[in-house]
Amino acid sequence: MKPRLKDYLIISMALLAIFLCGYGIGFLLGEKRGRQTPDTLVIESPSAKEGKGLWVERTLARFDRELKLTPTQKKAVAAEIEKTYDEIRESRQEALLEYSKHILELHTQLIPHLDEAQKASVEKQRQKLRQTLDLDLQ
Repeated sequence: MKPRLKDYLIISMALLAIFLCGYGIGFLLGEKRGRQTPDTLVIESPSAKEGKGLWVERTLARFDRELKLTPTQKKAVAAEIEKTYDEIRESRQEALLEYSKHILELHTQLIPHLDEAQKASVEKQRQKLRQTLDLDLQ
C-alpha cells in the first residue's frame, strides 16, 4: 500500500508537535534555572588564576598528546598558550562591557513606552547594572 498525502500530513503534524513540545519544555526548564542577566555579570572572577592555570594545563596536555612535544617545545608552547589565554580573557571582558552598554542603551529607549511602575523597575535594573560595571572597571 502506497502512502497517501494524508499520511504524510499526519506524520508532519506529529513531528511538529514533538518539536514544539521539546521547545516548550526547554523554554520552561531554562526559565526555572534562570538566565544570566547583565546584573549578574562577573568580568573578573576570584578564581581567574585557577581557571587560567587549568585551561593552560589542559590545552598544553592536548597539544602534547597530539604533537608529542619535546620539553623545549612544551615551554615555548605553554608561553604561547598563556599569552593567548590573556588575549581571550581581555577580548571577553571587552565584549561583556560592550554588551552591557547596549543593554543600558536599550533601557533608555524603553523608558518612553512604559508606565510609571515599569519605569521604576527598569531604572532599578539600570542602576544595578551600572554599579556592577563600576565595580568591574575599578
